Amino acid sequence: MTIEPVTTEPTSPQTWQWRAAGAWPGGTVVGVAAARGPHGKTRLLAATRAGLICSDDGGLSWHEDWAVMADPGVVAVAYAGTAEEDWPAAFAATETGRLYRSGDGGVAWAEVTSWAGLGVAAVLCASSAFADDGILFVGTSEGIFRSLDGGASWESCNFGLIDADVLCLACAPDFAASQLVWAGTAGGGLYRSRNQGRAWREAGIGLPDAPVQALAVSPNFVEDRTLYAGLEAQGVYRSTDGGESWSLYGAALAGQSINALACLGEGQGLAAATDRGLFVADASAGQWEEAAGSHPGVLALAAGPDCVAAGAYWDGALLAAADGRAWRQTATPPLHVPPLVAVSDVGWIALDMNGALAASMDGGVTWQPLAPPEVEGLFAVAAQPGEGAASIWAATGDGLWSLDLTQGQWTQGQWQKVDAPGLSAGPLLAVEVAHGGAARLAYTAEGRLYAGDGGATWQEITGPWQGQSLLRALPAQDAAGEAAALALTIQAKEPQAQAQGPYAVDVWLRRAGAWANVAGLETDIPSMLALWPGADDLWLAAQHRLITLRWDRRAQAWNASQRFFAPDEPITALTASMDGSLWAATTRALYCSADQGVIWRRAADLPERRPVVYVRAAATRLDVVTLGGRVWRGEITPV
Repeated sequence: MTIEPVTTEPTSPQTWQWRAAGAWPGGTVVGVAAARGPHGKTRLLAATRAGLICSDDGGLSWHEDWAVMADPGVVAVAYAGTAEEDWPAAFAATETGRLYRSGDGGVAWAEVTSWAGLGVAAVLCASSAFADDGILFVGTSEGIFRSLDGGASWESCNFGLIDADVLCLACAPDFAASQLVWAGTAGGGLYRSRNQGRAWREAGIGLPDAPVQALAVSPNFVEDRTLYAGLEAQGVYRSTDGGESWSLYGAALAGQSINALACLGEGQGLAAATDRGLFVADASAGQWEEAAGSHPGVLALAAGPDCVAAGAYWDGALLAAADGRAWRQTATPPLHVPPLVAVSDVGWIALDMNGALAASMDGGVTWQPLAPPEVEGLFAVAAQPGEGAASIWAATGDGLWSLDLTQGQWTQGQWQKVDAPGLSAGPLLAVEVAHGGAARLAYTAEGRLYAGDGGATWQEITGPWQGQSLLRALPAQDAAGEAAALALTIQAKEPQAQAQGPYAVDVWLRRAGAWANVAGLETDIPSMLALWPGADDLWLAAQHRLITLRWDRRAQAWNASQRFFAPDEPITALTASMDGSLWAATTRALYCSADQGVIWRRAADLPERRPVVYVRAAATRLDVVTLGGRVWRGEITPV
């Protein structure tokens, strides 16, 4: 395989002028944290898989800077202690197992490299005296880790912890003196440590056998010894003896699943996020009332001195006054992940990883929610163009579904289950439509592949990749105009064979009804982009590596070459424009090749400091969608 350079020189003396065309609003916030800093200001942090966002005005407005972290998929965030004259430290964990620390309340971040390899954090919890003792706990699915020096070093602290799948942690307000910390686990256990986490004992007398999903400690714990536990499908329980014994706290929430709890300031009671909505109870009697503006999809709560913030499923961040009794949605940046975008002649459709669907009739300027099929699991969508109409195909946990749309009725159609002979009725990983819509492919993660001809006929295509998982499949027409298919399969390598990467990827092409193995590749991550317009060339991307596979008709063989961008500049999207140009988006810029991938040149800077997840290119216009769901339009301006 030959290796060729990638130039960063501009393609020509021209400039791309970007304008924000629109955005798919909302998205999911999985964690929130609140802190009081200098001059009594409240700062909020929100963890999303589209990046960390911050509010400096108590949630009235939010801003983000994706570049502060190498990995934007934040899954947990927490402030560490309190600060009188400056912002307290903050920590954030990502879905790839990275941990970051901020020394200024969440403005500048640096990776905690000592955490590498210890796992993905489910919850972060710092000592209330963190500024003095530097104690931080991290709960994972494999136990609890503790740092005694602010994250510089770590140790496992699981002695006595029977269930290692930790869902929540809480330290006592007087942790410096009492050394009390509690842990709730997925197996139905509540554990308490009296010695800073060195040893744990069960402390759940009176609790039902159910996962403990949330903990909240009374700010007056030293006097009232009170803490609360939120359970899956069992409501809220309270202990008034430091966790020795428990009883149901308010029958109104009995049987509900508790996602999050927060003790409200100034003795204003307790807020609970349940599977049915947001509720507030007074501190003594436990009489629950549903809050105004309640939302059934709240995943996280954080109480500040003058407000309460909530992270919601699909709808971003919510905000309430300090009593938590009236909620409103705040204007967060778009937070959808990835999203996946499909474009037809009628309009655009977008899907995020949490199953939300939206449609746009005006090229991404405005978006409307689109009801998904009523099935378990929505994994991928594709659009098939038509004359003034479009068919949307959805790969779900219950097979393939379709939605026929016409101009002016973009959100009024009804989903139909595709019960075609030769098509799997079980879970499908993805569905793909060829350029022009004449061919379709649907496939399962286990490697079963199904081909459709644009009508109601489907047939299973048996592939020669037994024992491998199907990573990606694309339909197309080859140079002779015949139906063809590309498949990428992947399998984990044995430990002794991982010198070039832990995963092996095979590239397969199907022409004239027969499969051929085109190439065998190795990669560090189980993911790969593919671009195949259907001719004799195809392009693959894995992290910052771009691979070209070109058919040599004279030698009747495939030739491979690869190019490397900077190691910290992974490729995020590949596409081909109508004029035959090729485009690659990285985390820094957009690159273009006008000669079928022989030479790639830097063509345009990114419109914002977020990765591009979709590109639609024409000669003098670029439409891109960035992580979260913001749509940008670029046009050439001569210099």
